Amino acid sequence: MAAVGCSPQNPPDITEVPTTPEVTVSTSTGSPDPSNTPSSPTQDVQFQLSTAIPEAVSATQPWKIAYVIKALREPYWHRMGKAAQAMATKLSAEVDVYGIDSPQNAEFVEEQIILISELLEQEDYDGLVLGAADSIRLAPIIEKAIAQGISVIAVDTPISSENIETFVGFDNFAAGESMGRWVVEQLGGEGNVLILEGAQHHDNALERHKGFLAGLKTGQIKILASQSANWNTTEAEALTEQWLQQYPEVDAIVSANDQMALGAIAALEASNRDEILVTGFDGSDDALAAIQAKTLGATIDQIPEPQAEIVIQMMISHLEQQNPLPREVFLKSTQLITLDNFP
Repeated sequence: MAAVGCSPQNPPDITEVPTTPEVTVSTSTGSPDPSNTPSSPTQDVQFQLSTAIPEAVSATQPWKIAYVIKALREPYWHRMGKAAQAMATKLSAEVDVYGIDSPQNAEFVEEQIILISELLEQEDYDGLVLGAADSIRLAPIIEKAIAQGISVIAVDTPISSENIETFVGFDNFAAGESMGRWVVEQLGGEGNVLILEGAQHHDNALERHKGFLAGLKTGQIKILASQSANWNTTEAEALTEQWLQQYPEVDAIVSANDQMALGAIAALEASNRDEILVTGFDGSDDALAAIQAKTLGATIDQIPEPQAEIVIQMMISHLEQQNPLPREVFLKSTQLITLDNFP
């Protein structure tokens, strides 16, 4: 584990987050440095806010905010951390980004608890933003932070606490349903599908899975198997290899994140089964490269930058004005990234 504070240089311009509900917004997303690779384009993504949020205000006091993400090495979380610091700079606040220095998996809950405990003991923060590794197991340490007078906002993953200020997240069900419908269209309305699920106790994984099922139900789809590979590439590859031996007729593999999709692709390539459609979920650089290489059919960008901008905007507004925040704010975007609409 590592507690790392990220300080991005030359942060990108931040699109102002609108405050009206159900408004369609266009924002620039992509990797922090799109010039690194031709497979990392910047693109315009449309999304809606589920409810109105407070207007952005600049900090008039030296507020300190800790932004604890899940995995520093994961592109999604790296993008979110960079955007959070950029937005904080724009609003004259201080944000330190911390995370676990290992690939995302279902096993670092305790490390995240220890990290937050150390922050509570060693630092003097006014606000805490948390992308929780587990909605339930992180609750006690969050209650401790709140008892110390720290304002807490959950991002990406809900926390089982009635005392946090708000939750900001991506509408995983809507996006999953959109992906399921797209798969049905690609298969001509019928086919045999396998589903790679995320970690079983993660709310995001459950919502994506329910969305997949809702979308797939629009066609004559037979789900051969659905099992968790814990967001992990290696586990997904092994599970796919097992499935290919068990199910000779497979038309598509739907994955709850890009990393598992890449594991499925590796197994398909090793078995010369590249006719099987594979989809991901995250919009990572590796997924975009796989789409260009025609090994991945589609992915969904979870737009981490707008999530981070909204969180920082709301946190600073709350610290400045002590205003109540909406109980939850969802960003809804169902735009798939495919070869047909690749920027």
